[in-house]
Parts: sequence; structure tokens; C-alpha cells
Amino acid sequence: KLEALLSNNSPVQKIAIPSMEGIRLEEVNNISYCESDNYYTIIHLRSGEKIIVSKTLKEYDKMLSEDGFIRIHQKFLVKISEIKNYSKSDGGFVTLNNGTHLTVSRRKKDDLIKLLTT
Repeated sequence: KLEALLSNNSPVQKIAIPSMEGIRLEEVNNISYCESDNYYTIIHLRSGEKIIVSKTLKEYDKMLSEDGFIRIHQKFLVKISEIKNYSKSDGGFVTLNNGTHLTVSRRKKDDLIKLLTT
């Protein structure tokens, strides 16, 4: 299942990201992870750029779940291909390809492990 998601040869998918200036079209593959900030979402791009959007993380979870993203915490939605490893220490966290550490909630841990090991 993971291999199918990672080797998806479908056309480049873009997502519309509303901002104060207008609408930015961003390739889904450029998104590393999304972070909740109350009623806002911070979209972290692979380039290191951050985009703050006035939509909830739940809305982005619905939009991106079919594009290889998994919710690992109430606060984080991560692109599966960006996960470098999972560590059980300190309550559980993932390390992304860029070195970022993100906490994995106890409720989401089993789903993540199942996805990574199948």
C-alpha cells in the first residue's frame, strides 16, 4: 500500500491555497507537512517556506488524505514520503527527511506503524 502511494505516477496534483493576496496553486508534492494553529493551518513546504492559511487542519486532512498524507497528531498532517523514521522514545515521534521531529499521538501511533510496516 505504501509503495503504491509513493510510486503514484498520476499527473501532478495541485492544491489551491488562499492568501491575503489571492490564491496560490502549489504542487502537493512540495508540501512536507501541515501544522494546526487553532483556526489556521501552517503549510510547511519542502523548500522550508511556510504558508499560513485561514482554514483548519481538518479541512486539509480531507483534501490531502488521498494524496499520501496521514494524520499523526491532532496538530500534524504529514506526507508519508517525507517520513524518514519513527522512534518509540519520548512518547513517539517521526523524523522527516529535512530533520524535523514531529510528535505522534498515542491514538494515531498504531495507524502509523501499520501503514509503515505493510
